[in-house]
Amino acid sequence: MTMREFVGNIIMLMVGGNDTTRNSLSGSVLAMNRFPAQFDLLRSNPSYLDSFAPELSRVP
Repeated sequence: MTMREFVGNIIMLMVGGNDTTRNSLSGSVLAMNRFPAQFDLLRSNPSYLDSFAPELSRVP
């Protein structure tokens, strides 16, 4: 792999990671706004965060 290919791959990973993270965070904020009872449930039991975070990353 050339240096140019390596740098190109790193840039693609950064761009893809940024897009996925941004969309996941935006989607979760929107979902918590649309379903306030679920947000209250999450706030009342912080242990649910252990499963919330992995599920958040699986959302398409």
